[in-house]
Amino acid sequence: MENAMNLKITLVPTVLLLAAALFSSSPAPQATTNSTATNTTVTMPSGCDITIKASNSGSRNLYVVLERSEVRSKQLVAGPWSSLDRKCPRDEMHVGPRTTELLSTTCELDLTCSLQRQYKFLIQEKNDGRVINTAWVYFPSDNSWTASNTRTINLGDVSRHF
Repeated sequence: MENAMNLKITLVPTVLLLAAALFSSSPAPQATTNSTATNTTVTMPSGCDITIKASNSGSRNLYVVLERSEVRSKQLVAGPWSSLDRKCPRDEMHVGPRTTELLSTTCELDLTCSLQRQYKFLIQEKNDGRVINTAWVYFPSDNSWTASNTRTINLGDVSRHF
């Protein structure tokens, strides 16, 4: 039984000191600890800001639906698809009719820019909020990857997909 009591004292000295202070009329002893702190710095790869650009020379209301679009990276092999949802400041990018200048938005990806990537964008035609047509567009294509450090994704004239 004495070993069990010693074990409890060893594991919870602060609790016992507090209990002694509560039930004793004499001042509680001061608790002291001797510890050595070690500072360790771990450097994680930083994220990568990318800019997505698109134009629309057609007469349809087109939207790049960022919250349903995806990206994956490739080191030795292709990684899994990851949603752009919560990586971009807005859920979709409206590319209105006859928008010949490039519209853009910036998204913040998780992994470093030094990786090759492949993107899959959902583009929708909408009329009064209703989806009329849908197209999936791969960048740079469904069987190729961006060069390392690619920070601009230019989808070009998205009306060509409809």
